[in-house]
Amino acid sequence: MIWAFLIFFILILLIFFSKIKIVINDITYMKEEKNIDISITIVVLNFLSIRLIKFDKEKIDKLLKKSMHKMNITKFRKKIRFEDLKSLKVNVKKIRLYLEYSTNSFFLTTYITPFISTVIGIIYGGLIKDFNERDYYYKINPIYLKKQYLYMKFESIIEVRMWNIINMILLFRRKIK
Repeated sequence: MIWAFLIFFILILLIFFSKIKIVINDITYMKEEKNIDISITIVVLNFLSIRLIKFDKEKIDKLLKKSMHKMNITKFRKKIRFEDLKSLKVNVKKIRLYLEYSTNSFFLTTYITPFISTVIGIIYGGLIKDFNERDYYYKINPIYLKKQYLYMKFESIIEVRMWNIINMILLFRRKIK
């Protein structure tokens, strides 16, 4: 009996001190050409990393096709608030974003640039704990063409503690029921 309690206690401690790490090595989007390379690992006690899953373009397409008809997004959206998502306490370790775009209107292209910069600054400003100039970089480059054009390259490392994920899952289950 005491061994079962001890093993249970050790598992709880391991879960409490572990975190999920999402490494976005590459997301590139340009017209029909898309490249995605994302891996999700679990880090136990900051020294043992176990890769749970690796996503590429084909896996994500299959996952979206299967799950879109099963999910009831409106029910989920009505129950979950932004304040609930803040309790995840996401830590962004690296952000590298390069964005080139053009719209059919020069006026619209001009005014979208500060809007995108502001949104990125607000979203990531609250998620970055330790700022290092080499790891956090984004550039938005408007291109003034009379056609729609989008090129995006994105890399990031995002960490979330397992304990916060478990708390969020329990909160979602209570709210959706």
